[in-house]
Formats: sequence, structure tokens, C-alpha cells
Amino acid sequence: MVKEKLYSVQYLRGLAVILIVYVHSVILQMACGGTSFQQNFYFLKSVGLFGVDLFFIISGFIISYIASEESGMKDLVRYLKKRFIRINPVFYASCLILFICYLIWSPNEYSFDIIVKTLFIIPIFDFGEEFIYPIIYVGWTLSYEWFFYLLYAAFIALSIVKGREIYLFLVFFALFVIGFFFPVREIHYIFVTNPMFLEFGAGMLIAVLYRKIKKITVFVPVALGLIAVVFYTYLLFNGHGEVGEAYLINKGVYTWHRLFIFGFPSVLLFTCFLFLEKRTSFHFLKSDKIALIGDASYSIYLIHPIVNFILFHALKEQLALINPDLLIILLLIFSTTVGIFYHKFVENKLIMIFKNLLLKKK
Repeated sequence: MVKEKLYSVQYLRGLAVILIVYVHSVILQMACGGTSFQQNFYFLKSVGLFGVDLFFIISGFIISYIASEESGMKDLVRYLKKRFIRINPVFYASCLILFICYLIWSPNEYSFDIIVKTLFIIPIFDFGEEFIYPIIYVGWTLSYEWFFYLLYAAFIALSIVKGREIYLFLVFFALFVIGFFFPVREIHYIFVTNPMFLEFGAGMLIAVLYRKIKKITVFVPVALGLIAVVFYTYLLFNGHGEVGEAYLINKGVYTWHRLFIFGFPSVLLFTCFLFLEKRTSFHFLKSDKIALIGDASYSIYLIHPIVNFILFHALKEQLALINPDLLIILLLIFSTTVGIFYHKFVENKLIMIFKNLLLKKK
């Protein structure tokens, strides 16, 4: 059954990726030299971190939204094929592009371990307590995405439909509790007990509420949105202390703090947008043009590190001549634009090719 397009989801996907690209644009500007006004924002790191949390929550919601009724081995195979088609081909294509860039400008920045991690995504062959990153650094989040997909797949295989989301949330919570009270500095243990998976769980529970609640007063989502804004405003002026950036998340350091600081307001914001759209008496703007950034968010997410890499190695001196604050905005616009074109002409084409290969009815 084809699900209706949820513009609220696409808008927040777009917001999430714009925040991430923005922070990386600031970092690139700083690497090129010069001091921008924007790099002094206390909230700088927070906005990029918040984007990752939104992605995880949205992923949990989407899987429950589109696959809640799938059951049995036949559905399992189709579900896994769809997830592979959606995630892997464009990821591999993007990694190949960056790999070529490494060969040209920085041949020492990759290793056999990195290539293995790129191919398998999940940290199967990682060792010690260090998380190995794929060729595209931001691809670390896909490890969490795929582990979530596989656990959800287990419930499909077991034909557990009723209460599936609640059971899986409890699995994530139990793993978190085990990891919290019995910490072990080993990467596979750290990974599976990482509390970040609770954000996928939160997304699933929101999907359950979305299916069950048929009517809701506009006051509720507005109130949730206002609480989220208060949280973000507090962070803007007071900072967020030691919470997990990528390398800390993957070491399991300060991660549960992050759930409260970024995960909680992200859940509120997502719920706000989602139920404002669900409420038919509320005029929720539905624009395909605005949603385009959300549609292209995965491509933008994957391609912007490549754009930044090429610009830094090929045009660093020229970029340093541009006003730093203007440069940040130009980088943001350029990376987003390239990502949209990549979505249209690479991602969509690859999805179509692999759909014909893997899902074509015989």
C-alpha cells in the first residue's frame, strides 16, 4: 500500500541536512583561514548535532510508517531489498567519488580497514574500542541506521506485528541499561548498547501515536513546538556542555546526556510538525518546492563532504580571499545545490536501476 507523502517529514529532513551542511561549511571556512562572525556562535556545534538526532527519529518513524504491517519471510526479503536500494547504491557511488579524490589529492587518507567498513557499513570487523569510519566520514550514521533496520527485520521474520514498535523500543532500552550499568570498552558492545538507538525507538512510538490518534486539538502540537523552541533557545545562550560529537558517540561517551539535550527537543519538534499536518482544520503548507531539499537530503548529506574536500584541496587560496561570513553562506548554497542535482541525476537513477534488478516481478 502506497503511503501518502508527509510534507512535515520532508521539511524536517531538509532542516536537518541544512543544519549539518551549515556547520561543516563553517568548519571549511575556518580551515581556509580568516575569522567569521558566525564561528563565534555558541550554538554552532549544537545545530549540527541536532540534525543527526532528527534524522534518527525520522528514520524510526518512517520504517514504522511504511512497514508496520509487513510479516513473514517473503515480506522480510522485500523489506531488506528496499532498504538496500534506498541506502547502499548511492552511498557506494559517493564513496567511490571521494576515493578517487583521495587518490588525486590525499592518497594516505584511506586504508584497507576503511574500505572494509565502507562496504559492510555495520562495525562487524571493527576491533578494540575504536569505531572505524567509512570513506565518507558522515556515513558513520548509516551503521546505526542499518542495525536498526536489521532488528526491525527480525520482528518481520518472526511475524510479530501487534506491539512490534513497543517491543523493539524495549529491546533498545534494555541494551542501553545493560551498557550503562555494565560498561565494557569493546566496540561491538559499545555499539549495540548505544543509547542513540532510543531515538529510532522514539520515532517508532510517534508512528504508533500517529496511527492511533485520529483527531487532536491544535493546542497540543503548538505547545510541544514551543517547549522545543525554549530548549533550543536555552542551548543558544547557555551551551550544551560535553555531549557526543561523532567520535564521542561511537565511543559511548556522554551519549545518554545527548539524548536529553538534543533528542528530547527533537522529538517534540518532530511531533509538532507531524501533528500540525495531520490536523486537517489547520492550514499546513504543502509545497513540493520546499520539500525538495528534504527529498534530496540523503544526497546532500553524502555529497557535501566531497564538495568540501574538492574545494579545500583545489581552491583553498581562492576561498581565503572571500569574506568569511559570505563564504559560509556560499558554501551552504553550493553544497545544497550540488546535492539536489546529485539526487535527481544520480540517486534517483541508481534507485530505478536497482529496483529493476532486485524488485522486478518475474
